[in-house]
Amino acid sequence: MQCLKTGKPVENVELFVAKNGRHGIEAVGKIQPQVILLDMNLPDIPGEEVVRVIKSQGQLKDIPVMAVTANALQDDIEKAVNMGLEDYITKPIHFETFLHKLARILNGKK
Repeated sequence: MQCLKTGKPVENVELFVAKNGRHGIEAVGKIQPQVILLDMNLPDIPGEEVVRVIKSQGQLKDIPVMAVTANALQDDIEKAVNMGLEDYITKPIHFETFLHKLARILNGKK
């Protein structure tokens, strides 16, 4: 993977992209990633449904999920956190904030 900011390769990072929620759920089951970055506005099913499915499956429920979305209302953020998301970042993404939140999740801190 290549860093968007510096253009330099990022070591020990693999990025998997799913084109919709159903493919995302399938991919998570096969890959079992360290973290899931989830757009809440997907073309096929709502992001909330993706979270519900992932969090209901024993082998997947502990994978941290961070919403990456245009939904910036406080109600949207509270709803996502109450669903069990580890964090929430709104678009347009401030790159340094995103990296800080991602590092905090990967290091097991809330």
